Amino acid sequence: MRDLMFSLSWLAGVLLFQEPCQANLKMGPGNFGYNILITVGAAAVGVIAMGCLAQLHFRANKSAPSETRSRRIALVSLGLATILLLLSLLPPLPFALPVFVAPFLGLTKINPLYWAGLITMLPWMIILLTNVIHALRDQERTSSHLRTDRRGWRFNGLFWLIVTTILLLLDFLSLSAIQNWNLWELILLITGRLLSVGTFIAAAILILQSLWCLFPAFARWLVVVVAVLIPLLALANHFSNLYWKQPLIDLVNNLTLDGSFKLEVELEAAGITHSPFIVVITGLAVIGIAVGLYHLLMKASLKFNFRLRTKKALAIFFLLWMGSIAQQALSMASMRKEVWQDEHDTFIIRSGLFRPDPGLEKFSVQFTRTMSSEQEELLLSEPVPDLERTPDIYVVMIETWRKDSVRPDIMPFLSHFAKEECQRFETTFAGSNCTPVSWYTLFHSRVGIDWREALREDEALGGFKGSYPLRLLHKLGYRFSVRAVCDLSYKQMCDLNFGRNHKLADTFLDSPMLPEGLDVPDREVVIMDDLKQELESTPKGGKLHFISLDSAHYNYYWPSKNFTPIHQDCSTISFSTLKPTPQQIREVVKRYENAVNWIDRQMKDFINYLKTTGRYDNSIIILTGDHGEEFQENGSWFHCSSLRREQVEVPIMIRWPKWVSNQSGQELVSHMDIMPSVLDALRLPPRYFTEMAGYSVLRPHPGEALLSTRWPGKSGIGLCLVSNGLKANFKASRLWQEGIPETLFFMGWTDFTDQSLDAQKLRNKSPYPAALRKYYERSIDRHFERFQISN
Repeated sequence: MRDLMFSLSWLAGVLLFQEPCQANLKMGPGNFGYNILITVGAAAVGVIAMGCLAQLHFRANKSAPSETRSRRIALVSLGLATILLLLSLLPPLPFALPVFVAPFLGLTKINPLYWAGLITMLPWMIILLTNVIHALRDQERTSSHLRTDRRGWRFNGLFWLIVTTILLLLDFLSLSAIQNWNLWELILLITGRLLSVGTFIAAAILILQSLWCLFPAFARWLVVVVAVLIPLLALANHFSNLYWKQPLIDLVNNLTLDGSFKLEVELEAAGITHSPFIVVITGLAVIGIAVGLYHLLMKASLKFNFRLRTKKALAIFFLLWMGSIAQQALSMASMRKEVWQDEHDTFIIRSGLFRPDPGLEKFSVQFTRTMSSEQEELLLSEPVPDLERTPDIYVVMIETWRKDSVRPDIMPFLSHFAKEECQRFETTFAGSNCTPVSWYTLFHSRVGIDWREALREDEALGGFKGSYPLRLLHKLGYRFSVRAVCDLSYKQMCDLNFGRNHKLADTFLDSPMLPEGLDVPDREVVIMDDLKQELESTPKGGKLHFISLDSAHYNYYWPSKNFTPIHQDCSTISFSTLKPTPQQIREVVKRYENAVNWIDRQMKDFINYLKTTGRYDNSIIILTGDHGEEFQENGSWFHCSSLRREQVEVPIMIRWPKWVSNQSGQELVSHMDIMPSVLDALRLPPRYFTEMAGYSVLRPHPGEALLSTRWPGKSGIGLCLVSNGLKANFKASRLWQEGIPETLFFMGWTDFTDQSLDAQKLRNKSPYPAALRKYYERSIDRHFERFQISN
């Protein structure tokens, strides 16, 4: 009966705080990693609480034996309470999500069964209290029973020594990220690492030892798994920062960003070509090997007879913690602010109580939507004017297209096309550094910081309606076709832009609808041929055709037949080198150049097709990339890790019919300007587009833009104001949470090549708000209702 009671108390502890945590602390889709930590933390606290009560129950029973009937009542009470706590988690789960995923998404609410479980636990608590009162009457028996082993408890000392070494080594390797420290600051940095890591290890040993004692024997392997995950996760986080410039927690968060759990899609988006099965099996194998090593080290530790008394362990923990707090206080008082900020940003393990505000200035902000949903609906409810002309509109979104790839040796056709047949744009930016947010900024002409909130439109009556500009075009008589090589259910890109189940698009074709077994270039040939077939059977004018091409996405693709790549000696891409050589980087770039050269070939064929069929002259042709691609220029691969030029400076080519007037050059254009420009070209009244976030490129343009992302990467830069060669960089608070940030930290200025500029010189003794308004007056007035220094 004792073992059963202990097992039930353990299970009840695992469940005890899950329901309130899921109802009040879970942060919804896109926070998978944080929600796992909350779930595990709630389980640990519950086990410790219930385990301690169970131990108290057993000791009280020994000191004041209860009747068999009371023990049975206590067992039944605890058993029923455990069942009710378990059931309280199940009913609210949505049918669309796997049972093991939904709790992490914050989709549960407080359940009456939870309160019933707590009430059902009362008889056990009453019996426990009664036995404790009886036990207190016999102090001598209680004292003798509670006498502990003065030799202390054994622990895996060799394992924790290795873990400490790994954590310190990773931290010391990261010291290079902190620039321009002096000797005193270096001493403080090293001291801080020793104290913080020591505090963390001491706390981990105490917590895991407590859990070991409070877990039933059959479940103690979970404690070992948690222990071995500490060094494994630290190493994984280190490699994540090296390759993707994002901490591991951000990568895990993205697994549920669109409300569903699609591991295969996310692995592909991260550049991992192995199947989810292989990845999961590999991960489990690594954990299994680590568990085996843990047990080997435990045997060795037993030979050395590593022992630690609880009082001594607590004393060590508090001494290290107090030392860590003192180090942080000393750093605050004697370190330069920028070095202290770098220390805080660089290291995950920080046990002090003090933290610096990042950046040069802290701003309290309130974003404003330039055209509210109410304004959009009002305009859509009114009768629309008749259009004088309805040219066909072709929007081609090229995945991962860097602007500097448009040169004669790589993309000869589009280099000529942009120079000779398109409106001239000097500097062109994507709205963000990732596909779903950039699509949102283009089709909605809204800033990317709104993207996550826009996903909540699905909760409204009728769900996703599609973007306002596309809905307006549809009401004006335009019909849409959408063709994509990728799966447009990813991050709900189809629903958000084209309406629920692409209701705005009469023709829709994406990856799940294409023949199986085709690689990316072959799929592109299929959708381009399908578009040509549609054009052959439909009259000219009145249609918007959207095409999404993916060959330029890593691992970078081109056809194996009927195409001669410009680089024929490409080797297989390998990202296994922590610090790749220029030659290794060049091999990756060569593959990318082959891929965009293939895109150039396709665009040449298609635009020539429009010319030969007489459709070209009266068509609007828009070519752009969703984001760029980094090739280790800043120490990482790919995209979704910064707002630097390699990831956000993309081509924007717009070819207008000759009857579109005012095609003068523009200095700076972004994705948000595309749809206002299209509406302006159709000669709609300005009220339909001037309140959108972007500007028409057919009118005087302020040469300003706002770039933003929900994937800021390790740098933390989530928002940039750009104008006149100056980029103002901001960290945004809690981008991983739902809602719009209310605090921005100004991190300083760079030029468009991301070289740091002297902030003191640029502000010229002015307060930072005044200096920022001087350089970005239109953007701040347009996108912020409040933009002031935070108290």
